[in-house]
Amino acid sequence: MADLLIPSVLFLLEIGAYIVSIFLAAKQYRKTRYLPYLILILGFLLVIISSIFRFSLIFTKDPVYALNGYRFLNAFLLPGIIAWVIGFIFFRFDRLPFHAVLIAFLGGFTTAAFVFSKDIKVYYDEGFGNWNAAYPMYFFLFIGPLIIISLFEIVNPLIRKAKLINTSEERRVLYIMAIGLGLILFWGILAIFTFIPFIRYVRPFLLPFGWLIWALGASKYPLLLSFSSSRPLSLLITYDETSTTIFNYVFEKNSEIEYNQELAGMLLSALSTATAEILGEESDRKIYQLENKIVIQQKVPSMKLSIYLLATGYDRSILAALTYFSYLVSKRTHIPQYENVDFTSEVKLAFSSISVI
Repeated sequence: MADLLIPSVLFLLEIGAYIVSIFLAAKQYRKTRYLPYLILILGFLLVIISSIFRFSLIFTKDPVYALNGYRFLNAFLLPGIIAWVIGFIFFRFDRLPFHAVLIAFLGGFTTAAFVFSKDIKVYYDEGFGNWNAAYPMYFFLFIGPLIIISLFEIVNPLIRKAKLINTSEERRVLYIMAIGLGLILFWGILAIFTFIPFIRYVRPFLLPFGWLIWALGASKYPLLLSFSSSRPLSLLITYDETSTTIFNYVFEKNSEIEYNQELAGMLLSALSTATAEILGEESDRKIYQLENKIVIQQKVPSMKLSIYLLATGYDRSILAALTYFSYLVSKRTHIPQYENVDFTSEVKLAFSSISVI
């Protein structure tokens, strides 16, 4: 019974790290409604199931159960990793490019090889006190490229962001996320050395704690790794009952928009003219085409406010930033009616971390 104490404690710590990461990712999704966080949560859930199968192997001496256990843990682990990779591709491209489909196909093929192959052998390691699996060398023809591509897709947004970030606070958060991703990278590299008992014992715990550190960093700036092809130009907030403008913000000082008064006129007239084409409509959001620009109307029902964003276009990143901004606005405890209110800090927190490409 004492032999199970340390593995049990480590397993609980592992699952606890994943659960906290899920909680943090779900919290960021609630703030932003940003799809990549849902995909990451799916990956966490799949890997938790894989960890449960791996942990169950310490309770059996049956080689058939051990072999099936390894098949099942791989059946959930590899799709979980692919889900993480797809999530980071969404951060980078805001869509699924063709190479993402190839990665998913390669991942599915690799998973099938690990689950259905008859060449997998299991043996009980008396010194390790658990089962281990031996895979044929040709498996690495599949898993090797998959690991390399996965690590590239996860690390690439971080490297690109490091070149674009200007503020010291965002850079500090990026460093925290880099430490987490570094542990994940180390976990992937150590896959080559699992024949060493100590590494085989410790390696599984690098992955959950790497993600936990990354998630803690993302909790400060949930859109820090996001890229967008659209530029936000201007934003204003009005009261629904009186249409009184209480806040104006111009993202860029340029020839298109010189005065906030002109901005208010452009946005409000866009909603009252018949030439504004409705591109999308939800319960609290409408999207209008205004000549070569986009006007997004986001309501904050709890505050009886409407937010209007003028942008060159829209994608998931821009919509997530606007959703995050409306969340931050809704957290204001008191907004005096008929008076101008300064939401500049909320604008910068929601929009500044998105890089325009």
